[in-house]
Amino acid sequence: MKKINKWLITGLTALCLTSTVSMLASCGEISSDSTSLTSSQEQEVSIELNKSTVSMSIFDTEKLTATVTGSTESVVWTSSDTSVVTVSDGVLTPLKNGTATITATLGTKNATCSVTVTNPTNPLEVGTDVVSLFLDEGKTSQLDVYVLYGETEFEGEVFTYTSSDLSGATVSEDGFVTAVSKGTAIITIEGTYKGVTLESATVEITVNEDVVFTPNVEKNTTIYTHAGRGASFATSYLFAPTVTIGGAQASDVTVVLSTEDTETVAIDGLNITALSTGKAMITATVTTTKGTVETKDFEIIVAKPYATVNPTSELILEVGGDTANMSYLALASNDSIVKLSVNGTETTAYTFDGTTL
Repeated sequence: MKKINKWLITGLTALCLTSTVSMLASCGEISSDSTSLTSSQEQEVSIELNKSTVSMSIFDTEKLTATVTGSTESVVWTSSDTSVVTVSDGVLTPLKNGTATITATLGTKNATCSVTVTNPTNPLEVGTDVVSLFLDEGKTSQLDVYVLYGETEFEGEVFTYTSSDLSGATVSEDGFVTAVSKGTAIITIEGTYKGVTLESATVEITVNEDVVFTPNVEKNTTIYTHAGRGASFATSYLFAPTVTIGGAQASDVTVVLSTEDTETVAIDGLNITALSTGKAMITATVTTTKGTVETKDFEIIVAKPYATVNPTSELILEVGGDTANMSYLALASNDSIVKLSVNGTETTAYTFDGTTL
């Protein structure tokens, strides 16, 4: 009985050892296979967009954002209809009404967004800087036109211009207006922007008859620093131009004088007063109630008064408080020193009416 038990124990021990080794080997194989699967498994590549649909007008802006996993490659953006909307790095630029599909591609993966471009909520208008314009016959003006969306201005794609009366005013295809003859013409401006028709605008053109502005100033008009005696040495000049419109004298005019030569003359309204010798350039600006503006420049000469004597006469002057006889030596011109002899002595400095010449 003991012998049988011994062999039984030995057999059981061998069986257990065999089973243990087999189990350890089996566990080793499982562990090796599991490690192999984890190292060979790749992360899945995916791409998603933040929006699947977008609705916008031609004045709106939108940017799509792509979320990428499992890849460092760059996303490629495309539009199914670039005449409706274009895309660059996810930024959408609407061009006209319609629908297009935006596709973001990453390798073999992609994501899409449907974009619909509609008319803007605010009206699109033709904008102008003026609604009325006064022009003299033969004068011209360039109209400044743009697209107006609410308070925002845009450059327009296409504008067309028409005149209601070509005998009054004409307009070129570029908006250049020419006044033809007295009267009124309406310029109508139409246009489109990105395929949308704009609300039209009008500019009323009033054509005045030719304006003629004639200053009452002659060449070498002179005023003097002092009045003098016995002669007309005016120290100021009153500017009184003549303005005619269509050959008839206009009374509804405003005249403004200006000068940069403020050390030579002073201007008070239409009165020009001498200050010191020299020349002053005066600018006269005439405005009529019809909006007509004309400017002209003219020159004023400022001089000292001078003495005019007869070669055979004597001039009685005060010298040092005493009356002295002065005989003529040389006749002087404007703004020059008169040379005379005082009691036989030539002099170039004397007083006349309290003024040193």
